[in-house]
Amino acid sequence: MLRRDDPRFDEKKRLCHRDDLFYRIEGESWWRAEMPSESEMEAGREKLEN
Repeated sequence: MLRRDDPRFDEKKRLCHRDDLFYRIEGESWWRAEMPSESEMEAGREKLEN
């Protein structure tokens, strides 16, 4: 995940392109709301165990 306010943003983006790596940019193609809460993670772990 890249952030535009990172001073090395351009360098990191170039490296991702060079190495054919997938990346997302915070606030453009990725948002914090996509991350599961701790309770959602725990529910997922429980389902995987069963």
